[in-house]
This record gives sequence, C-alpha cells and structure tokens, in this order.
Amino acid sequence: MSPIERLSWEVLDLILSHLPKNDDDPSLRFGFDAPQPSPSLLPLYATVCKSWTQNIERRTFKSIRLKSTELDEFSRLVKGHRAAALSSLKYEVILPTYSEHACAKFETKKDQERNDAVFADVINDLFKIFKSWEMDPKAGCERGNGQPGTESEISTNPGSFEFVLFDIYSPMDGPHRGKDKYKEDRMQWELGKRHDLWNHRYEHSFLRLRRPETLPSISRISSFTTNSFSSRIVAPSSLAIMASKFTNLQNIQWTCVDDEKKYPEVRKQLRYDFAQGLQGLSLHSLVSIDLEYNHEAPSNHNFTPITALHSSSPTTDHLSKALHHLSQTPNLTTFKLDGPIVISPALFWPSSPEGTTPTWPKLQQFHLKFNPCTPSGGWYFMRHPSKTAGDDQWDPEGEAMHARDSESDTDSASDASDDSATWDSYHPIKEGRAQGTIPSRRFRDYPVDEEILPLLKAMAKAVARMPALQMLSVMGSPDGNPDAVFEVVFIEAGVSDLMDENPEDSLRPRLYWQTGDWRPAEEVLDLWEEAAQGLLVKFF
Repeated sequence: MSPIERLSWEVLDLILSHLPKNDDDPSLRFGFDAPQPSPSLLPLYATVCKSWTQNIERRTFKSIRLKSTELDEFSRLVKGHRAAALSSLKYEVILPTYSEHACAKFETKKDQERNDAVFADVINDLFKIFKSWEMDPKAGCERGNGQPGTESEISTNPGSFEFVLFDIYSPMDGPHRGKDKYKEDRMQWELGKRHDLWNHRYEHSFLRLRRPETLPSISRISSFTTNSFSSRIVAPSSLAIMASKFTNLQNIQWTCVDDEKKYPEVRKQLRYDFAQGLQGLSLHSLVSIDLEYNHEAPSNHNFTPITALHSSSPTTDHLSKALHHLSQTPNLTTFKLDGPIVISPALFWPSSPEGTTPTWPKLQQFHLKFNPCTPSGGWYFMRHPSKTAGDDQWDPEGEAMHARDSESDTDSASDASDDSATWDSYHPIKEGRAQGTIPSRRFRDYPVDEEILPLLKAMAKAVARMPALQMLSVMGSPDGNPDAVFEVVFIEAGVSDLMDENPEDSLRPRLYWQTGDWRPAEEVLDLWEEAAQGLLVKFF
C-alpha cells in the first residue's frame, strides 16, 4: 500500500477539497449568450488510486444534471457508491422535435398525445432507475429506524436526495434551437420573412401523466422541486402524481400555471385534477411546502373573471379545500402559497362542518399571496368609494398595439396537420381583449367587504388552532400596483419583526394591518382577539 493510500479518510477528504474544479472559476457567466462551462477537472484525479476514486466520485456524482436522452448511459454509470453520493438530480425532459413548418402551427391533439406519451415514458424509466438503487445495498439507501410520522424517521435519511424537474422542451422550442438559429429565426420573423408562433404554439398544452399506476414508489427522494422557467407546462396533477410516489418526501417547491383563459373548462379541470391529486400525497413526512400557482388577473378591471370552479360542483372550491387539508399535515412547519394564487376562505376554514375540527399541530410559518380574483369569478377589490372612473390608470392599447394583428384568427385547438399548406396565426390584441388584458384599466384597490371579510374571519379561526405558529402573513396586490398593498400579518409573542415600533411590542402577539384607509368589521377583530389573548392591533 502506497503512503497516500494510508491516509485517513478525513485527511484525504481535506486534501481533495482543495483540488481545482471548473465551478471555482469566478469568470463563469450565465445567461443565453454565456459560454458553456468547461468540463470538471475533478474526475481526472479519480484515476490516481483506488482510495481516491470513491472520494472523488462522491463529489462528482453529488449533483447531476441529466437529460432524458441520456437515461441509458445514466443507468449504466450511476449505481452503487455513485448512486449513494447523489444529493441533487436536475432532470431535463426532451420532447419530440417538429418541423420548420410546424413552428407556425398550433399543437394538435396528436402532438399533445405524442408529447404526453414521451413524458410518461421518460419519467417512468427514471423512476425505475431510482427503484433499482433501493435494491442495491451499495447504493446507501438504508433508512432510519423510526416509525412513520416520528421525528426519528424524518431526520434519519442518509440516502436522500433532491429531485428537480429542471426543464421540459422540444429541440425546436425557441432558444433550444441553438443560439445562432434562434437569432436568425427571430430576425427573419421580425422582418416578416418567417412564420413562427414561438411559445404560442404550445401555450394551451399541459403535459399529463397518463399511466400513473405504472410508476414505482421511491423512498430516497426527500425534496421535489420544479423550475420556474421551464419551456413547457406540466399539469399540476402530474406533479402531485409523482410526489405521491415519494414515500419519504419532506420538501415541496413547485411553480405551476393557472393561467388558461381561452379555454375555461380546461382550467377548471386542471384545478380539479390538481385538488384530487394532492389528496394522494404521503403526508407523514412533509415538513415544508412552497407552491407558486400563477394566475394573471385581468388588467382591465371592468372585465368579469370566469369562474374557476368545476362544473360538477359549481359552488365548491376543491383546490382551496385540498390545500386546507394539506396544510394540516402533522409534521408540516412551513406553508407558502404564491402566484398570486386564486383561493377562497376554504383555504383556512371549511364553510360547513366536516367532522373533526381543523388543527395545525406543528405549523410555524404560513405565508399567502392571494389573487385579486376569487375562484367563483368575482373580485376581492373594487374602486375606492372616493374615486371615479376618471381616476383610473388607463392605457388604451399599450405595447400590444405594436404587435402583429389581423382581422382573422385561427383556433389554437386546430387539428390541421403539418402537411397543411397554410399556417396558423396568433393575434395578441384580439386574444388580450377576449381575456381581459387589453385595454388596461386599473382601479380595484379597495376591499370588497362581502368577499374579504369571510377570508379574514376564516384566517382568525385557523390561527386559534395553530399552537406552534410564529408568523402568518396574507398579502394581495389589489390592482397590480406595488403602492396599493393589502397585507395582514400576525406575529406571535417572542418573535421580533421589522414592523415592531417598540422593543416591548415583541412581548405580545401582534396583528399588523396595511390596508390603506379601509378597516375590517368589529366582528373580525373580535375573532382575532379570541384567537390570541393580549393581542396588539396596529394599522399602518
């Protein structure tokens, strides 16, 4: 045995930590025009001797970015101690490519079905690889000795890793065509010499897992994250299906889309399916949930939003009810909702008794940024009583006037084939008018009592059942103007906050309001004072 092989693992680990690697280079840049990073230098040192191999590979296989087209090679190379070293996997799903002509065609039902099939296959194949590691004792997948739902099981998870659904795209989607081709195509399109729908080709397509029963359960994944800038949209229910297979999932961080406006029934079904999917999650291990469910409220405030409630039960907000149930997960400490998300009071408290009284045993942080639109198709805000239409923020057409438009339009659900001699067209002004984004007329910055008071009452009832709560914040941006803020913050005694005006404020539970000159009804304040004895209430 050579002297270097006789070094202790700790000494060797310290030495190898000083070896140069590409991500130490401060000159690395990121962005569309950034150069590709040079290959890591660390693998070269793995050939020095056997004792170096596992240490180096423990570093090089710690974080992996994998394309679905590389699954065979990944399966062959990553196993045993290499699989055990993994702490983060970023997965890129590559969908089928399409022709130059198809760039100017909306996706057809056949296109969507083909993409769904590929999506399901590459997710299934990856999960099978994960499952194979659990059968391999060298992959370091041994679990803790705790029983389900106990602290020992949650904290003892030596083989766990984060799964990131990093990007989903076809090679012909926008920048994925390659820098040079993308720039050339954009230039030709701007000159009127190229027909291209860009992302509008697939903006009404939602990737779905059609065969969830074929997915194996996975015990090693502790965190499940999605990327906010993925090219394609995944149906939220598909994320819930995947998460339901992770039996020791602790952290969820998802960015989802709730912005289908052209086809309201599709949006209703997506929300309903998401609610149903959330009910299948394994709840005992969840500690943190961070969900961004984006919906862009109409910038024309005269527009009446379309209801998001499912046609089978037009008075029930299934998604808020599902999130309400999810927030009561027994070991959950952090619950964040953003988007701003479209919710109802059912998020905090059921509208009618449903058996046991809600309780949030370990929840410490609850943060909500809610949408000015209600799920039933109303608004949480209105024009200030002291203002008139003449005070509205008014932009007749905005930048959309410079976009391409014509008198005709084609249906985004068209089943025209790629062989069609014609191309589809997208008209942003026509679409914007139909969806309430054009013209822009903003005036809703004052709460509607009939809508906002039930939400505040439900919040107060919920806080009374949160024994471990440290902070709850609820914020809305009523008209898209950052200066028009509606925010209510509850802070428990003993927790300091920047809004505290005096040091002694932190000795009491506080309820801070930033609601302009609007004030809640007395019955709301009474509920809050019942929820927290000695409550300090301040309006800013």
